[in-house]
Amino acid sequence: MILQTNRAGGFLLLSEEPTSRYEGLFFRQGNSMFKTVAQLELPGEINTVRNDFATVKRERDVLTETFCMPDGKDALIYMLDKTAEVVLTLDCREMHDHRQWGRKYSLSLVRKSLVISYRKKNDPRDGSSNMQEYAGHLAIFGEGLQYQPIDAWKEQYYSRDRERNSWPWSKWVFQACKMRVKEIVFAYSKKKDTAIDTAKQVYSNRKKLIAEKKKRIAKILNTNASAIAAVDSLAVGDSYYAGLPWFTQFWARDEIISTRALMISGQYAAAKKVLWKYLALAGNATLPSFEGANNAVASADGICWLFYRIGEMTDKLTAAEKKQVLQKLKSSLDALFSQSQDGLIVNKENETWMDTIGRAGARIEIQAGVLAMLELLGRLGKKDPREQKLKDAVRKNFFTKGTLKDGKEDPILRPNLFLAALFYPKLLTKQEWTKCFDKALKALWLNWGGLSTIDKKNPAFTPKSTGENPKSYHNGDSWFWVNNIAALVLHRTDKKKYSKQIKAILNASIKEQKEMGVRGHCAEISSAKKLASEGCWSQLWSNATLAELHLTISQTI
Repeated sequence: MILQTNRAGGFLLLSEEPTSRYEGLFFRQGNSMFKTVAQLELPGEINTVRNDFATVKRERDVLTETFCMPDGKDALIYMLDKTAEVVLTLDCREMHDHRQWGRKYSLSLVRKSLVISYRKKNDPRDGSSNMQEYAGHLAIFGEGLQYQPIDAWKEQYYSRDRERNSWPWSKWVFQACKMRVKEIVFAYSKKKDTAIDTAKQVYSNRKKLIAEKKKRIAKILNTNASAIAAVDSLAVGDSYYAGLPWFTQFWARDEIISTRALMISGQYAAAKKVLWKYLALAGNATLPSFEGANNAVASADGICWLFYRIGEMTDKLTAAEKKQVLQKLKSSLDALFSQSQDGLIVNKENETWMDTIGRAGARIEIQAGVLAMLELLGRLGKKDPREQKLKDAVRKNFFTKGTLKDGKEDPILRPNLFLAALFYPKLLTKQEWTKCFDKALKALWLNWGGLSTIDKKNPAFTPKSTGENPKSYHNGDSWFWVNNIAALVLHRTDKKKYSKQIKAILNASIKEQKEMGVRGHCAEISSAKKLASEGCWSQLWSNATLAELHLTISQTI
């Protein structure tokens, strides 16, 4: 499977035969995402896929395809190494609009461009009136372009959607035409003339645009960690998608966690823009979960991650910026302690990253995150006595018999203790951490090189991913971002003792990135049972934490 993006929110996701209705060519218009092309059918089997992030090449038996979405353009450059016949199949619609009726296509030749106009109407068969809802235009331009209409519908079955329990797993798609082409450009807009102009302009400048993208990507790839380029591919302006294809939102927790990869690859300005975007929203006990949300949809750990990541770049801040951070930090801490119970920080249902299983109350990674905030307060201003009081309360309520509990009232072993160790290693001594890690690894370790999200002996443990049904999500599924952070923590604690686990996690993450799913990108999760590329195909924090892990430890293990 291949993925290309344009830093304007659009993306191309293709496999040889579609496995999901979320594959295809998508463009972002305002806050909406529109699908256009569903499939490009060519003769010959695909033998090799080469991804340098500026372009993706698919080498077939008889020819080679090259794909590039130029930066900032609602367009796709599509090149073949020789002229060939391509069958163009369409599935034009808003991304999450899966209704079957009321879809109208028309093909026309306008200003030497093939223009496919699409209209979506409400339809009584969908339980609505016959009124137009939205429309768009896909322009295709290339010298010598020839086409022959097909004008036929076919039913497409999506095996991956069926496996994920993601309905509907079949749709009727539109075979528009056969095209005889060598180099063409697809461009999309709600306005016909804009789509045509974009297609022609990009075609005229295609070599320059590809060269510019190659030059920009080359600078990023100088880090020798290709996952950095995968992080970059999720950028939309100064923000970053949580994941593609379906997490096309800007989630606070995900973006903030991922800024460390930007920092260590030298992209401090990009990291700072993300952090300062959320710093402007800080001052309460939580952050909004995503850009545009209010605190009713809150992230309890997001506020901890924000100040933890800012704390990693204090040497890059001016005195005025430190003052701003200090002010927001104090306000957030006061808000957190105003709702504490029994000396511990509490969160509401579904406010932690494990947002499908509740976890209300006092949770270990939140306590450690707040302790990290208090530590930063001491570095920027004056040491706060609440740090020692909270540390004592956490040790008393969470640490028992060489085990660090997941919650004050919840002894179930989960991998959140590794997040706690990252936030605030001073919570326990090295010897105490080692005992906790040994018990946790015994309960959570997966032989392929990952961690289960719950003790494998727990009745709730689910070894196979249940897809859109969240049963396995935090009760077995292994999250690559957590695995990567666990490896970082183990490396920092005792890289010799835990070398086997560190190497196994790194190798599993790299194997998934390079050989499974979308080439060059890291998926969201794997089933506990065996290493697999599951969930979202390119997940921001999976890419970012792999880059962080690789750049931090690859030279030392």
